[in-house]
Amino acid sequence: MASWFDDSSWPILKVRLPPYPSDEDLTHYFQLLASYRNRRQPYGLLMDVTHARSFSPTQRRMQAEYIRDGLPLSRIYLKAIAYVAETALKRGAITAIYWLVPPASPYQIFGQRAEAERWLAGQLGLPR
Repeated sequence: MASWFDDSSWPILKVRLPPYPSDEDLTHYFQLLASYRNRRQPYGLLMDVTHARSFSPTQRRMQAEYIRDGLPLSRIYLKAIAYVAETALKRGAITAIYWLVPPASPYQIFGQRAEAERWLAGQLGLPR
C-alpha cells in the first residue's frame, strides 16, 4: 500500500493506483490519502491511473463518499489535481466521478506524467 504513495516531492503527493485493488485496499488507501489532507498544509495531488482498472460500483461509491466527506478541508488545502490517464475510457470515468461530487480544486487530465507534473507545479507556484 505504501508504494502507492510518494510524498518525496511534497507539497506534491504522487499516487499510483494498482490494477485491481480490493475494497479493503481502497478503505486503507482512502484513510492514508485523508491523512495527507489532515496535515492542513497546501498540496497538489498527482493521480496516476495508468494501470488502474475500473472501480466496481461499491468502489465508485466509496470514492464519491471520500471526496464528499473531505470537501471542507480539500477546499482549503488541496490546490490542484493532475490525473495521468491515457485512455478516453479512464478520462470518462474521472469525469463521471466529478459529476457525482464536483471537485473542490482545479483538475486536469493528461496522457503523460511529465505534462501532469509540470501543470501541477505551476498550479502550486513551484518551479517547473
